[in-house]
Amino acid sequence: MWTPDLAERSGPRYIAIANAIAEDIGRQTLTPGDKLPPHRELAWQLGVTVGTISRAYREAEQRGLVVGEVGRGTFIRSGQEQNDDFARRNVLFAYNKNDNPDLIDFKINRPAPPGKGEALRDMLTELAAEDDLSVMMSYQPEHGQLHHRRAGANWLRFAQLSPQPEEVLVTNGTHHGMTVVLGTIMRPGDLLATESLTYPGIKYLANSMSLRLKPVAMDDEGMRPDALEALCQSEEVRAVYVQPTLQNPTNAIMSEQRRRDIADIAVAHNVAIIEDEVYGMMPVERPPAITSFAPDHAYHLSSVSKCMAPGLRVGFIKAPQQMINRLAATIRMTCWMTSPLNAEIVCRWLAGERHQELTAWHQEQARERSRLVREVLKPWSPRGHDYAYHVWLTLPEPWRMEEFVAEAENRGVLVTGSDHFVVGRGQTPHAVRVCYAWEHKPNRLMRGLTILHEMLNDRMSGGRSVI
Repeated sequence: MWTPDLAERSGPRYIAIANAIAEDIGRQTLTPGDKLPPHRELAWQLGVTVGTISRAYREAEQRGLVVGEVGRGTFIRSGQEQNDDFARRNVLFAYNKNDNPDLIDFKINRPAPPGKGEALRDMLTELAAEDDLSVMMSYQPEHGQLHHRRAGANWLRFAQLSPQPEEVLVTNGTHHGMTVVLGTIMRPGDLLATESLTYPGIKYLANSMSLRLKPVAMDDEGMRPDALEALCQSEEVRAVYVQPTLQNPTNAIMSEQRRRDIADIAVAHNVAIIEDEVYGMMPVERPPAITSFAPDHAYHLSSVSKCMAPGLRVGFIKAPQQMINRLAATIRMTCWMTSPLNAEIVCRWLAGERHQELTAWHQEQARERSRLVREVLKPWSPRGHDYAYHVWLTLPEPWRMEEFVAEAENRGVLVTGSDHFVVGRGQTPHAVRVCYAWEHKPNRLMRGLTILHEMLNDRMSGGRSVI
């Protein structure tokens, strides 16, 4: 009978058992189709309660490792079943290319490309005139070249941070930065706290790394300090992931006091802060980063994706000095280095005025579109911001979220339902995210908004008859 050794495992017993299942699958000690011991037998062998075994098997099932069959028992899933389940649970995060040009895409939160790429063309022309470009074709330090790190350190003044270049690492965007930080400071089974509605990418990463996600209640400013404090007192929280500026999907912006409160709680409980500021450059005015109030506990993530050019995949991690080399080792393990050509392009933009021009263009585009969207959808009080790329729309009764998403697609508009953002099995609000930056043709933008307006007005469509 399969009996894991829990002697060297810390933390809750049910998590230790679930982790042991995952590790033994990796070692092929457990193979597809193997039946796990009955709850009572394993509980007796391990000296735990039957409830602990039930909870452990449920945890393993949520990770896609096992499947329970009524009357038969719990079995190890096949690798293909695990992959299929993993893909199903993370379907939103995969880039869904819209192959139907008639569908209006309000689903993916991506900025429109500025102009016809003149800024990139000019920079490539400048680089082409250089005498020696061999460095662009060579391996680079995993930390990033020093002048790239210095450019990043200077750029982080937008968040009211003043790091030394040695405290900054160059990454392939914010999502890569998240992967690097989580891969460095977390272990399977560790608890990661996040807003109760959060960026789907963090859910994807947590699943892939076998981390436990716990939701923290929110209000109009985002994560509530009292809820975070309560979680830290009741469980061993390893890290907290938070978006304090234009939170995705709610567009919440934390006040300076709220940021200080979150930082104080994290420091008091020795919890690492993963601060995602991918939208941090967009608002003209904003409070200081949470990292500024807890520099020895915080990892500040940023990139040029939302304010300059997402295709370049360049971002920065500002981290505690003592963690820099460990983070760099994870960068080397994941991609070896950020493309030196892309990093050089961004570095030169940051050194001149081009980055200000690109950011100003994106801000103006966001402001114009945001005001139009909020005006058209005004009767339903969409939650937006002048410099956001989306609104969070709570649906009027009798609309249900899943029916609204399906009917919108049926009428030719793609939106994202709230279920993609919910952490755990908490209540799913009847709301959708509407992203408006990518549909840059005014007629398509207006047509899509008109369709949504008509649907919201037509409440008779919100309830489906059942015969």
